[in-house]
Amino acid sequence: MESIDFRSLSERLRTELSRVYFWQKIVRILSIIVYLFVFCWMMFVLFGGYLVGYIGLENYSVVTQYIFPVFMGFIVLNFAFSRSLMKFQRQENDIMRSIMSAMFPSVLFSFSSQLDQRILSGSKLFNSSFSDPALAATTYAYLEVPRGDRTLYIADIGGFLWADE
Repeated sequence: MESIDFRSLSERLRTELSRVYFWQKIVRILSIIVYLFVFCWMMFVLFGGYLVGYIGLENYSVVTQYIFPVFMGFIVLNFAFSRSLMKFQRQENDIMRSIMSAMFPSVLFSFSSQLDQRILSGSKLFNSSFSDPALAATTYAYLEVPRGDRTLYIADIGGFLWADE
């Protein structure tokens, strides 16, 4: 097995890695802002009546006129957050595939969320029977390593689900 030149791999993937890092920063900033908005909204829902009574606003239309733009801003920020999170995840998955294919060209790398049931039923690692068609395993990613007439499966199993029929 030949050794991997990590320096050339890093140089080749530098722009893609910096793009992923940029979107990671955007997602972090937007998540802080969105969760801060959610916290403030929850505090306003819980204690807004006391605040309005303390300020002495008898006419709630004044309060509504300020809440509506804030709520619309929250919707826009939440939309931007969800779109940037999807873009970050897509780029992260693409870069992970390219790194795995560069490091291990003969290995199949997949981000499938469901693992083939035959793989689990043939496994010797689990003590329960996976022959039941209602049982499924949630995975984050898995590798298939072919060796001659056999294949080695490596999966990051997040949990088991019982599917209702």
